[in-house]
Amino acid sequence: MALLLTTVIVLICFGGLTSPSPVP
Repeated sequence: MALLLTTVIVLICFGGLTSPSPVP
């Protein structure tokens, strides 16, 4: 379960780095 949450967070972070998204 924790691994899934970590994967989602990583995907969101990388997505924010490659596209304009409200992600710090």
